[in-house]
Amino acid sequence: MMRELEIDEPFEVMQGCPTVCFKVGGNATMLPWSAFSSARISNDRITLEFGDRIVTVEGNLLEVLWRLIQLQDVREVKVGGEADAKQCRIEAITIGEIPRLQDDG
Repeated sequence: MMRELEIDEPFEVMQGCPTVCFKVGGNATMLPWSAFSSARISNDRITLEFGDRIVTVEGNLLEVLWRLIQLQDVREVKVGGEADAKQCRIEAITIGEIPRLQDDG
């Protein structure tokens, strides 16, 4: 039985959720965890790769989100969060395509 865990953060968690939804303003992009291939974190940025898509999440105190990404239990990520310096805040989400190498031959 899947149970949703609500946290007071700019993301939602659901154990075993097959997709993750990134919300920016009135737009949302849903990507399957099955296409997830890698992630990196540096101070104020998490970069995730899903097949030919790259998602960049920028903000403050992203360590909790990073740990949940490792478990692939994140259901939704959105811009927002508390202005409190002790809680995660997501300031920007960018979704793009991974540049493909061109075949010269």
